Amino acid sequence: MCGIAGILRQGGPDPADAGRIQRMTARMIHRGPDDFGHLLLDSRSGRHLLAQTLPQRAAEAADVCLGSRRLAILDLSEHGRMPMADPAEQCFITYNGEIYNYLELRRELQQLGHHFVTETDTEVVLHAYLQWGDQCVCRFNGMWAFALWDQRQRRLFCSRDRFGVKPFYYMLSDEAFIFASEVKAILPALPDRPRPNERVIHQFLVDRLQYHDRETFFDGILRLPPAHNLSLKDGRAQLQRYWDYDTISHHYDLADPAATLRDLLDEATAIRLRSDVPTGLALSGGLDSTSVLSCMKKHRPQQHFHAFSARFTGSRFDESPYTQQAAEHFGVQLHWIDYDADRFVDDLRDVIWHLDFPMLNYQPLAIMQVMRRAKQQVTVMLEGQGSDEILAGYQERYFVPHVLDELGRALRSADVTAARGAWRTCRAIAQRYGRTPFLHGAARLCGPLEKLRLARRLPRCGLARDFIAAHGGPQRRNWPRVTGDRLNDAMRDEHARTYLPWILAQGDAISMAASVESRMPFMDYRLVEFAFRLSSEMKMRNGVTKLLLRQATGERLPPAILARQDKIGFIAPAEQWIAATLDEQIRPLLTSRRFRERGYFDPATVEKLLQPARLGHFYVSDSIFQALNVELWFGRFIDGQDGGG
Repeated sequence: MCGIAGILRQGGPDPADAGRIQRMTARMIHRGPDDFGHLLLDSRSGRHLLAQTLPQRAAEAADVCLGSRRLAILDLSEHGRMPMADPAEQCFITYNGEIYNYLELRRELQQLGHHFVTETDTEVVLHAYLQWGDQCVCRFNGMWAFALWDQRQRRLFCSRDRFGVKPFYYMLSDEAFIFASEVKAILPALPDRPRPNERVIHQFLVDRLQYHDRETFFDGILRLPPAHNLSLKDGRAQLQRYWDYDTISHHYDLADPAATLRDLLDEATAIRLRSDVPTGLALSGGLDSTSVLSCMKKHRPQQHFHAFSARFTGSRFDESPYTQQAAEHFGVQLHWIDYDADRFVDDLRDVIWHLDFPMLNYQPLAIMQVMRRAKQQVTVMLEGQGSDEILAGYQERYFVPHVLDELGRALRSADVTAARGAWRTCRAIAQRYGRTPFLHGAARLCGPLEKLRLARRLPRCGLARDFIAAHGGPQRRNWPRVTGDRLNDAMRDEHARTYLPWILAQGDAISMAASVESRMPFMDYRLVEFAFRLSSEMKMRNGVTKLLLRQATGERLPPAILARQDKIGFIAPAEQWIAATLDEQIRPLLTSRRFRERGYFDPATVEKLLQPARLGHFYVSDSIFQALNVELWFGRFIDGQDGGG
């Protein structure tokens, strides 16, 4: 797990690049506090320098610059330092991530004649490329983002894992290709201050779109899409997809899906326990993290694990009784983190700095504290993230496609049971969430209704009418139809395009801010391939979520957790935090001259929203939080001193 950076000059060397690459890696010291290294290479002659500290004029002939900050997880010696070279010193890699099946690949490569001098997975990635070329990534089970310079072909080969767990940002111009694990690490290499991407900001504020496949909040800075390779040679860039959701990489036993799911989750957890540093767990007391804990204890029954959890005592979001029960049931030591809202705005600035962009939800504030507390005892943290979007974990979000599927089955086969199931689902949703999910679902099914809803809501949220109308106005969001199974299609959309990619991006940034590696067994690509081969009827029925996971792990879990239907997760009492800091910290920002001049919000409406926010009314907290996030992002990256080198 590391932070990577690089500069590939298209039009010849720039002597200042030695300083630039060092400033780039220095901005990511939190990603790699254990070690660092740099490569300067002249692609015409192949002459190169691998060093930690570079002489001032070392880049006079170098048109390839790579850098790395290392968080040591496997082989803690300096032999794991990057950038790393192959034995012939023809290929050089800077790499961020973990290849969980590295031991199996290492043995296979040794049988093919490869020799290894370290115990790292980095060296396995390098030799896998030497053996199988670009297609080596199809053999990897893990999370990764890397750049590999191949002097034999004078080509830079870059790759990102199937689901984009590890980040890869870049800027491509006629002069250079510049990349890094974080946007802020690219900025010191740019000739000018960064500019905001107005289209992305519009979609964030108007459509509440948290993630874009390639674009970022910074104009001209892109992200390498998940499951893609990018190669650069002779000034030309080629992007190629190597995996898709229709890919079937293995044979999966569909006859007994619960047993298959249990076996896959067991194996996914087992290989994610491979580490030379202490390992812990982010525990919420829900089905997902408790299932992962059950697998951890199955494979390491004698190991003393530490678990960490945020607690909001007295809040309607407090699920600490379930968390405590899970910890006691499996005999792990539980550490509570009580978030203190006194530093709400300062913490928010800190989180935005590490994310590189504003956010719509509050979870990263508490998760940051969890990770920092965890770092005192562990360096690797397992999590339950990724289950909801393959096994139907969100009742209120998925009930509309689920009900439509059940009604479709009822109509096709005159199945009274399916019709009753649809009715039970609607009744359960109404009892738990009221009418709001029905209104949102109807709006997504009906374009004019969606536009009417947004036209009424957005100005009340404080957005300026001229800004709402810009860039084509609000965009309608439909549930895509891919397979004919509406619920599976909705989950696939959230897994690939909308919700989960953002959760993964913020999860990686926040864990790495604390120098902690986060590992997620439910993100194992075999689990994803298997889950999307199953009918959604196996995952959600009569309003009961994660039906298959309950069947697969039911014998292992405490009955009270197995029976849970209340999906909470890392939800925070944000309206209380906003009310406590409104007058002294938030109001000055949202009434400032710069805020008004941006043109995104209507000052008079924002002023009206501040009064109920002071009283702790939750219905305005999202609007205030959204405005505050954008203003803090501008202040940190666009207006402030952190945007340039």
